[in-house]
Amino acid sequence: MLGLSALLQASELLFNLIRFAGAIYLFLGVQMLMSKQQVQSSKTVTPIVYRRLFWTGLVTSITNPKGILFFFAFLPELVVTTTGPVPLQMFVVGLTFRFSGEN
Repeated sequence: MLGLSALLQASELLFNLIRFAGAIYLFLGVQMLMSKQQVQSSKTVTPIVYRRLFWTGLVTSITNPKGILFFFAFLPELVVTTTGPVPLQMFVVGLTFRFSGEN
């Protein structure tokens, strides 16, 4: 956390990005709490509702601070810079995590 705070203190842009992501995450949480709509059965759900649920879940997952900290902590440990392109390695590790059945 000390390294992350130093990075945030040095970069105003990164600080603002994390701040706005937190605001979006908070907004989605409040919106979900205040929502009165409940799905009774899968027969009454329209494709538009499925799309909205998908995008709400995606944005919530992307802006989840616990998930972000997890990947900031563990992805660099699993990437070897001398064996190939780093973004590709991080993508493969992320996919491995996604399809491992843990989440």
